[in-house]
Amino acid sequence: METDNDQISVVLVDADDIFRRGLESIFSLDPRFQVAGSFRHPSLINYTSERHIIVIDPTGSGIFEETWLRDALGRAPAARLAVFTHCFDPEAVELALDIGVGAYLVKGRITHDEVLRAIELIACSPILLLDERLNDLLRARPQAPRNSARLTPAGPLTPSEREILQLVSQGMYDSEIGKMRGIKTGTVQSHIHSAQRKLGAGQRVHAVLLAIHLGLIGGFVAES
Repeated sequence: METDNDQISVVLVDADDIFRRGLESIFSLDPRFQVAGSFRHPSLINYTSERHIIVIDPTGSGIFEETWLRDALGRAPAARLAVFTHCFDPEAVELALDIGVGAYLVKGRITHDEVLRAIELIACSPILLLDERLNDLLRARPQAPRNSARLTPAGPLTPSEREILQLVSQGMYDSEIGKMRGIKTGTVQSHIHSAQRKLGAGQRVHAVLLAIHLGLIGGFVAES
């Protein structure tokens, strides 16, 4: 995801030409980033094994289309996806996170600096970022979410498991968490795996999402 010049390589996918060009200018003016491509549709991405960050709005036809996300990952399997869209529907958020996006950001609710910070964070660590308003929306949602069977923990999370999931959600590496808490990296990973098992999550990002949804940890709050 970083170039030889230590720049983060981003690919932009958005059917709104004006918005996409504006976003391209924002990334291009920041020395931390390099725009590797800019497309109206994910099918236009040339197959690549590069570890880009793909910033994508999957609502090109006016509705949220998961095929856009799957198509983008099919053409750049080593990439990480960051959804940046006007869509504020909890089902769309959960669907995107099930697919494995690294961030879900809402247009008009986040500053340019916060967008750049979010992309920088997910380029550097295996972390899940949500706009804080989405965390509140998901928690308050009355109807059963997707894969609702997973939302009943097999057992209560320990204080250590909750604290470590919170730190994972903030973008910290396992080794950093271990140093902060005075424990071995392997112990950190054991806590994460235990939390995943209890929550029925296959990946740590899913464990973080479920913990946020259940109110077990707080969500990501972007900082400018």
